[in-house]
Amino acid sequence: MGVQDESHREAEVLAATEALLRYVLGAHPDIALVLIEGFCYATWTLDVRQRLGHLYGVPVIPARDLYVGRDCRSNWRGSALFKHQPRWAHERIAHGLRAWWCYFQQHVMSLAPGPIKPLPVPIALETLRDRFIVCEVPLSVYDPKAPVTLPNVVSGNWTLFADRPEKPGWISEGNKSTIDFPLKFGASPRIMIVFTQGYEGFDDAWVSMPNQSKNILTLQGRHQSHVTQSELFVINAQQDANEQLVGGIKGFGVQPHSEQTLRIQQKGMSDKVKITWVSSC
Repeated sequence: MGVQDESHREAEVLAATEALLRYVLGAHPDIALVLIEGFCYATWTLDVRQRLGHLYGVPVIPARDLYVGRDCRSNWRGSALFKHQPRWAHERIAHGLRAWWCYFQQHVMSLAPGPIKPLPVPIALETLRDRFIVCEVPLSVYDPKAPVTLPNVVSGNWTLFADRPEKPGWISEGNKSTIDFPLKFGASPRIMIVFTQGYEGFDDAWVSMPNQSKNILTLQGRHQSHVTQSELFVINAQQDANEQLVGGIKGFGVQPHSEQTLRIQQKGMSDKVKITWVSSC
């Protein structure tokens, strides 16, 4: 059973990585692409990506090769609360990427340009290809700059307006206001939310699908950095999980090719929440 599980996980990683490569190389064949395997302890995942890199002509850089004279494992995870690399691991990867780019610049002029080669025949299992297909056109879109479809205000004072010039959004100011976004999903359910983060005057919000799941996620509208900026929150909606970790899996168990309602509720009784984009695939 353990061997079967490992084999299935390997097939999933291969299918997901190949879907990404085929989309980028097909849609943007003129860009330079490199894959960095970010896990220091990577073994079979690195083997899978190196296999695909060789097939598609894309270089693959293992993160462990970027640590010279240092223990990669001890410098990758800040604590058990992280499933994502800490700041210093990103810094190390950035230095490695810069070195690769400088080498590429030095040698690219000596390369003879050739015709764009057709993509090879995909090697991922056919049963997994739809699951990891890249969504090029969202099935549902809520765009405050072009509000063709409007969400449903359940309670409170969610209002569509621009609190700053040319920066409209659905904005709530207190009273635990609630707003619903009906969504349609395709073969690989995903949700994209863009909201505003700030260090003063902004509140957190709860994100849920009350008709589908008990999971409640959080949009962190307030942060410590002295800057106000847009933040992208991507939800793998098909996964039924709410890992309380940085980089943890979060979702609502949404079935492919279904329709569900996403609910956003302001968490506190003061300050504001601003939503500038909601879409689904």
